[in-house]
Amino acid sequence: MALRVAASRALRSIPPDYRWNFVNWYMDMAWFGILSGSALAFVSIYAARLGATSSQIGMISAAPAIANLIFALPAGKWLSSRSMGKSVFWFAVFSRLFYLTWVVLPLLLASLGQIQAIIITILLLSIPGTMVTVGVNALIAETVPHERIAQVVGMRNAALAITSVAASLISGQILVNVQFPLNYQIVFGIGFIGAMLSTLHLRLIRAKGREKIAVDLITNENLTNIKTVKKWAPIQTLQQAWISVKKMDPFRLDIIRGPFRRVILLLFFFHLAQYFGIPIFPPFLVNQLHFNDQVISIGNSFFNALVFLGSTQLAKVTRWLGNKRATGFSIVLLSLYPLINAMATHEGVYYLASIVGGLVFSITGGALFNYLLEKIPTGDRPSHLAWYNLALNAAILIGSLSGPMAANQFGFVNALLICAAARALSGVFILRWG
Repeated sequence: MALRVAASRALRSIPPDYRWNFVNWYMDMAWFGILSGSALAFVSIYAARLGATSSQIGMISAAPAIANLIFALPAGKWLSSRSMGKSVFWFAVFSRLFYLTWVVLPLLLASLGQIQAIIITILLLSIPGTMVTVGVNALIAETVPHERIAQVVGMRNAALAITSVAASLISGQILVNVQFPLNYQIVFGIGFIGAMLSTLHLRLIRAKGREKIAVDLITNENLTNIKTVKKWAPIQTLQQAWISVKKMDPFRLDIIRGPFRRVILLLFFFHLAQYFGIPIFPPFLVNQLHFNDQVISIGNSFFNALVFLGSTQLAKVTRWLGNKRATGFSIVLLSLYPLINAMATHEGVYYLASIVGGLVFSITGGALFNYLLEKIPTGDRPSHLAWYNLALNAAILIGSLSGPMAANQFGFVNALLICAAARALSGVFILRWG
């Protein structure tokens, strides 16, 4: 009842002109949370139970980065000259259809073959997924007024957290009570349904095309109306955007020669530290701590529940601290997640790490996106976001491969301590030089 009242109040607070897009942005992320809390949350655990090594689990995280490194910059250039909404939708369809293959893998392949197939399908779905990643960020910037981006990002994170919690808890019960591997097939099927319904809401987003916006500005002689339209996306620098689209340099090297280079380097180091630990957690939980799927699902649920609670306060935190300080301080505190997990001897400590990690990440996830947009000229977002996406995926690739190597060399606990130290340093660097 309280949740329904809160949702009703949130909808009433949205101006009517923005309501359609806001609701569809929230529903997109709500359905994506079903995918996140089921298939995406447990695919690495499934691989670990099939006998995957830390390096193979690292490749599950690294596979998207390989595709994104190749296609990120062309994606920004390509999307800059096309209808953003339709492009994002069709690439999302092509990407998310691959999740259906996970449902049938146990029927077709032995354990080793399934591990390899999971890595290959993630690589393949990440090729169109790169277009989605770049396009969604740019599309939010185009369809949401700048002063309401923090609200939309916070509510999207909250929607993701709520549905992820539900999906994780339901998945945990399925995994415990249904025979292996049918249990994982059901979980992957749930994820596929969530992915496709999320894609439907992306199609319903209403985005003005660049050419129509240009015509509106040129022909509109009412100054009040022009100011109203300017709240929407890259209008005041439309000519700059059009020039950037037509530039002959497809790699836009001018972007990394300017002040945005420092932002890219700082966020690269953070994501390197972030993804250094991600492939370490599944084999650590399964093989060293010997947690069952129910314990892991409860930990995921705690994490996502705290992401929801924290996300509802994102706008207040960013107004209080500013996006840069909110990003830097939250990243420093994000080091507590691997640090507490490194000390875990039973599920209670793991649950504590999940609670702390979820609360902190709720701020990091939203504030970082706002901080990034602050550093990007409003008329040239796709190309700048493509460079950021390139740095992000380089960090994912390096971190996902080096984390398992460190775990093999120094042990799981020491690798998690290295991860914690690197995350703390990356937050300090943003506070100092961001």
